[in-house]
Amino acid sequence: MANRWFMTDRKNKRDKSFKQHDFSIIWKYFPFQRPFKETLKNFLFSYFPKLFNHWEIYQNWRNATVYRNTRLKIYQFAFWKRRLFDKYSYRIKTVNETGSKKVVINRLAVIVHAFYADIFFEIYQTLLKVEKTKLSLYLTGPEQVLSQIKAEIAGKPLPVKYFPVKNHGRDILPFLKILPVVFADGYTIVLKLHTKRSNHLNRRDHWRNDLFAKLTGSGCVDRMMEIFRSNSSVGIIGPSGNIMPMYLYYAANGLRVHTMANKMGVTNQQLADLNFVAGSMFYARKEALLPVLGLHLSEADFEQEQGQNDGTMAHAIERVFAVGLVATGLQMADTDYNFEKPVLIVNKINKFII
Repeated sequence: MANRWFMTDRKNKRDKSFKQHDFSIIWKYFPFQRPFKETLKNFLFSYFPKLFNHWEIYQNWRNATVYRNTRLKIYQFAFWKRRLFDKYSYRIKTVNETGSKKVVINRLAVIVHAFYADIFFEIYQTLLKVEKTKLSLYLTGPEQVLSQIKAEIAGKPLPVKYFPVKNHGRDILPFLKILPVVFADGYTIVLKLHTKRSNHLNRRDHWRNDLFAKLTGSGCVDRMMEIFRSNSSVGIIGPSGNIMPMYLYYAANGLRVHTMANKMGVTNQQLADLNFVAGSMFYARKEALLPVLGLHLSEADFEQEQGQNDGTMAHAIERVFAVGLVATGLQMADTDYNFEKPVLIVNKINKFII
């Protein structure tokens, strides 16, 4: 009897896993953009829950309901703007705690997780061209890669500190480990970059080049520093076109983000309309990152590297950085920041993300 139950249970698990896997393939290559897919998903899961409630994708959808803005009413323009257009905007408050005087910030810590040396050298060449801002490099990565980089850039002008790490936690865990060192060195603004390739995404090299161009292209670094100096309410600056709404791009991370947000003192109501920087490369003010450090995450919280495409602690923290803004009352901006009338553009569609 026990053996019969075991065989039946194993068959059920196999069938359930097959349905989930089969559904994910259909969903991935369904020939419509993400907003339409999510609208379809909302309809099916809302009106026919019994058909889907044993599927993991349904549970992920339920966990992510907290990120939807339910305050918008059907008669409001913003309600239809969210549904009919591929992007929408938020006004960014212009606040400077020092009054008419600008905050003196002219030093930037550039934290790079260098998993591929050739891609790092691309970044390095652009950083050498920065004119006004004083840069210091903090490199994490495999020991053999850092040794190669060290030999190549020895004697070059930018100061560099090296921190060998294991291939664990993607670019996120090394970043969290190095932040206390950076802050102890007196830096209040950081630029987070990494060299890893996302092999499961569309045109991955084009996406990486797009991110680098917007974050480190000609004049970009000095301009981003000017944003921080002129508006003390800006906590994170992400590359334009890559600020995404959490309610569309929660994937398998909704519950984890929600749980960590509550630990940071952020309520469910505050999570509605959460937006995050896709690709986890951005500029950040120290105060915006402290709530994430306050979670005291350790190596044990991160899964071992197995080429996962989603649902890991690293994927969740990519979104939790934005929760840190909510916890501190700071705002997100993008690299297209308009100093006279600043707005944040949120994109429902990213051409590089499936």
